[in-house]
Amino acid sequence: GGAIPWSAAASSYPYSATQKARAEGANYSLSKGGGGASMVAKASSGGVTFESAAVGLLSDALGVQASQAAAMVERIASHRRQQASSSGRSSGRPAGGGFKKAASAAPSFPGEAEALVAELAAALATWAEAGFTPDDLTKLLLACPQLASPKQAEHAMAVADFLSVSFELRRYDLRRMARTEPRVFAANTSALAETTQALAEAGLSGKPLQLALLRRPALLLQTPDSIKRLQAFLHQTGFAPQEMGALLRAAPWLLTSGAVAAGGVGEAAVEFLTASAGLNKITQVIRAFPQVLEMDVA
Repeated sequence: GGAIPWSAAASSYPYSATQKARAEGANYSLSKGGGGASMVAKASSGGVTFESAAVGLLSDALGVQASQAAAMVERIASHRRQQASSSGRSSGRPAGGGFKKAASAAPSFPGEAEALVAELAAALATWAEAGFTPDDLTKLLLACPQLASPKQAEHAMAVADFLSVSFELRRYDLRRMARTEPRVFAANTSALAETTQALAEAGLSGKPLQLALLRRPALLLQTPDSIKRLQAFLHQTGFAPQEMGALLRAAPWLLTSGAVAAGGVGEAAVEFLTASAGLNKITQVIRAFPQVLEMDVA
C-alpha cells in the first residue's frame, strides 16, 4: 500500500463527553468481549485500584498474560508518578499528587481511578484505530510508557502522519518502527523535520533515506549538531562533501555509531591507519570498509 491518510485529532485533551464514551468501550476495537469497559466500571465503583483495573484492561485488550500486563502498568505508573513529582516540584505543590494515591493506594479516590483507566483505554483506542496491533502496542508500551496517555497517543498520530507523508511509509513500515524504535513517536515533529533536513544536507535523502530509516529508525533521533559533527569528522579525514553522501548512503549506521564521536574509537582508528599502517588514501579504505572506524586499536 501507499501512504496512509491519517486524520487529525478530533478534539484535545482532557476528554470531551464523546471521548469518554469511546474510552468506555463504545468503539474500542481492541477489546475482546467488552472487558475494557467493565474494568472502567469497576474502577468507578471503587472496588479496585488503578493498577489492578489497568492490568485487567491490558490483559483483555492486548491478549497478554497478567504478569506482562502488570509490567506494562508498572512502567506506565512509574512514568506518571515521575511526571507528577516533576510537576509538583515546579509548582511548589507536594510531589505525587492524586495520581500517586489512585495508582498505589486503596480506592479511596474512585473518581480519579476511573479517569486514569479511561485515559489508558482511550490511548489504546487511538492506536488501534490507526491500525496498530496488540503485539505492536505490547512492545511499544513496555519500551515507551509515556505513549500510553491520550495526549501522547494523539501526538504519535501526528508523528505517524509526518513519517507517512515525508518518507512514503506504509502501515506495516510504521508498525515495525513502533516496535523497534517507539521513541520516534514521542519526538517533536519540528525536531524530526530539522533532522530530516540535516540528513539531506549531509547527502542522505529520498529513497536511500527511506531505506535507511526502515533499517535504522533511530537515525531520526539524531540531532542536527551530531550530524554536523560527523560531517566535520569525515571532512578532517579527507572526504569531500559529495563523497560524504555516498558514504552515508552505503553506511547510514555511522550516524548512530559512537565510534565517530569526539574521542571515540574512530579517531584512534584513523590515526592508526594513517600513521602506524602508513596508509595515505584513508578515504578509499573507509569507503570500501567503513567498519574500520569501529576498530579498537587500543
